[in-house]
Amino acid sequence: MEAKTGPHDPYSEWSQAEQSDIRKWSGDQSQMVLVEDPAARTGLYSDVVYKQLALKNGLINKMTKQQLKEKLAEYKLDTRGLKEALKKRLKAFYKRRKLTAAHIQPHTAKPRVDFLLVIDFEATCQENTTNYRHEIIEFPIVVIDTHRCQVTQEFHSYVKPVVNSRLSDFCTDLTAITQEMVDSAEEFPTVLARVESWMEEQGFVKPCKFAVVTDGPWDMSRFMKLQCEISSLPFPRWARQWINVRKTFSNMYKCRRTNLANMLENLGMTFEGHQHSGIDDARNIARIALCMMQDGCNMRVNERLHQSGNECSVVTVTRRSNSSDDDGSEDEQNDAGECIQCNGESDLVSAIEGVSLGNDSGDTGRKCEQTSSRYATLHHSEDECVDDLIAYYALQKS
Repeated sequence: MEAKTGPHDPYSEWSQAEQSDIRKWSGDQSQMVLVEDPAARTGLYSDVVYKQLALKNGLINKMTKQQLKEKLAEYKLDTRGLKEALKKRLKAFYKRRKLTAAHIQPHTAKPRVDFLLVIDFEATCQENTTNYRHEIIEFPIVVIDTHRCQVTQEFHSYVKPVVNSRLSDFCTDLTAITQEMVDSAEEFPTVLARVESWMEEQGFVKPCKFAVVTDGPWDMSRFMKLQCEISSLPFPRWARQWINVRKTFSNMYKCRRTNLANMLENLGMTFEGHQHSGIDDARNIARIALCMMQDGCNMRVNERLHQSGNECSVVTVTRRSNSSDDDGSEDEQNDAGECIQCNGESDLVSAIEGVSLGNDSGDTGRKCEQTSSRYATLHHSEDECVDDLIAYYALQKS
């Protein structure tokens, strides 16, 4: 007579140390319920390891911040940052370890692009002045190799303004860019040509793929657009879509959008260099991007320019996903918009955000996107809602 076996124990395939963790975190083991990964029903995540990861993620969600830090320290991982960042970091670690042990290659393990080009322009500005035509005066690029997850090179150039050739004291004080720096620089058409030649020499255009990363929508949608109009240049094709790191950070760590200094603080870091120096800002944005990648985020384009007649708007790039956040599957898929090619608009689910770009005055109306009530309250500011770039600069200075 064949012996009867009891129900499958979902904990049986965990190590002794992990089973001990389960008992410590969850209390009564009999009360734990294994939540099936929805993708498992489609066969995409049918391996039992994904069910184990779903259980593990549920346990991590119940851990206190101190327990998270202790567990991260045990594995010699970074213990800095707020609780949501620590949770993401530990989940990403367990996911990599479990899938590697099971000889499973996640189908999103390969980055969507080969390189991230972090760009943070600085522009001319004048305090308490309306109808001011901002010109780019600093063009920095910090390059992240997504396969090696590290910064590999930089491009940097100051730019000579032509409309307002004399920098205001406000501008110099804010950006640390002096009149001598811009007087000895080349004008924007020449600098842009050097940038694009450098990009081609580095192989960023072909055969490699890259995505631009910015801190907010303004660098491409305002500074680049206004500068191209001033210089009578066509808007660069590569600049028509980008990764707004504020959106990616907000979605990744379930928090409200915030500025560069607060994103660093929420990750347990401090700003390095001079704030509003373009190259220093770009380097710090790169630090945030690298931290998010290490925590399991696969960086994707989430904004682009949309042209309709004479009107140009910023459009949010999103994607459909059936996977839940902590189900042991590819929770990083929910962390940003889908990376797209310039002709890949048919796959987008887009929504106009109401950022009008149809004039040069800087008197641009913006409406602030509503933040979900499920988001935790971290350090945040409303600088995406300012009506004018001058007000934005003044707000950042304050």
